[in-house]
Amino acid sequence: MSTQEIADLNNAVEAPAVQCPCCAPYVESDPERVQCPCGFQFRWRGTVLDWGTQPDTFYEGRCATEIHFDKRRLQRPGGRLLLHFLIYGYYEAILRSVPAGGRILDIGCAGGSKLLAEWGRVTGLDLSLRALEVAASKYAWGVRANACRVDFAPATFHAIVSCFFWEHMRPPDKDLLLERSSRWLRPGREVVLLFDVASRNPLLTRARRHPCESC
Repeated sequence: MSTQEIADLNNAVEAPAVQCPCCAPYVESDPERVQCPCGFQFRWRGTVLDWGTQPDTFYEGRCATEIHFDKRRLQRPGGRLLLHFLIYGYYEAILRSVPAGGRILDIGCAGGSKLLAEWGRVTGLDLSLRALEVAASKYAWGVRANACRVDFAPATFHAIVSCFFWEHMRPPDKDLLLERSSRWLRPGREVVLLFDVASRNPLLTRARRHPCESC
């Protein structure tokens, strides 16, 4: 599926409703709607909603990696077997959990995944505007916000997924995010997390020494 074909499909998907950070009610987020009734101004950059989180000097532009593996490769000989080993079976778990065309929230999405974009209608959530601008070529919507401060309407997503984001969070924030995720998910749906438990990756080592400024 080409980038244009993905974009055409995404154009038919309504943006997820988000909670206004000032007055609390959920507002149907839409690039045509730039103001909450309370007066709060939503800032849109194309299909990316800048929710109002202060820029994070450590994470901004740090990682905008794209995953180019797509559905065509699944159709090749050994494609499904390859999916089993790709990033420790992360994408295999997602495709098993999410109905085709389902709504997915990708937390810490970086530059996005073409396979996820072809499988479902994805909203990318990240602190980095640069990362979301890259993901915008694939994902239906992007939200620049702190995952522990933004709030989506209940029962919005068929799955909430995250790859190598969990280990960046402080323990109290993990409890909060799991509680919110349980509300954002539709009944009976799942959270799929892949995280690093022991790594010498220099970026992760530095992140542990320098917690996210916006958290």
